[in-house]
Amino acid sequence: MKLWPIIALACMALPALADTPERAAMLVQAMRDNGCAMNGNEADATLPALGLTPDEVQVSISVLYPAGLVVPSEDDGNALSLAPQLCDADEEQSQALIAEAFDVAPTIEPWAPDVTPAQGGALIGALRDNDCALTETQAGQALPELGLGMAASRDAVAVLTEAGIVGLNDDRSLLRLDDAICAADAEDDESVMARALAGLDLFLPRPASAAPLPLIQGLGRDGVSALIALNAELNGCAVTLAGAETEAMLADFVIDQAAMFHDFGPEWPEPARAETARLVAGVLDDPGPDFDRSGDTLTLTHCTP
Repeated sequence: MKLWPIIALACMALPALADTPERAAMLVQAMRDNGCAMNGNEADATLPALGLTPDEVQVSISVLYPAGLVVPSEDDGNALSLAPQLCDADEEQSQALIAEAFDVAPTIEPWAPDVTPAQGGALIGALRDNDCALTETQAGQALPELGLGMAASRDAVAVLTEAGIVGLNDDRSLLRLDDAICAADAEDDESVMARALAGLDLFLPRPASAAPLPLIQGLGRDGVSALIALNAELNGCAVTLAGAETEAMLADFVIDQAAMFHDFGPEWPEPARAETARLVAGVLDDPGPDFDRSGDTLTLTHCTP
């Protein structure tokens, strides 16, 4: 769990969760028990045992940080510290400070990237044109000329990072393009971004009332295609086509992924299962530019086994 990068999301909209002040109080107490500071490794070792999920931690920090109740640690750039007034507070004072921060926090809604496949493709192209890496200064000079403002650049980097297509070096001063994408044909850049956006749909926070059928309908063909691509990546970059057997296997894979990330039970209602099967069959009938089809094998392009 990376605590420090969460601060970069503090001004973005995040999912509202039930009982968040109480859950935030659990996070604060865990930090207090750890000397009023916590880094990512310590969070990984401590917070899951308390039942705190990454979403809950992210929401809590997104409220406490703007209120000045948590701050970046001066000793460890990857850690957060409680502000002195919260570190030194007793239980009643601590709850009052946290409740006040939540009372004045803006309404929180799920974040979604505001960036197009064309803009993401432009970022990929800019990286490739600069030996597949950009410093912050270089990006500030090159990206506006491509029509990428600050918000679009931020969202494009977030989407491509989540997809593993770009990454930052250890001191976060250099953005680097994945080697396989760096060596790929530039004409595919927009479709690479489109697939990353479609794949991101699965991981975006959903309201507690979300149900399997609306989720699958929201993913649509592009989202299901991204999950079939993930299945291919996990199996040597290819899918062996065996008619109904393959369709059923891939539909189960899509359902398993959605159930895992959205806490749905394994028994999906029949309308959701039928819609999943329909979308999978559509992708296999017309896989699009992300796949090469040869005989009974569907191979994912830009994938190294």
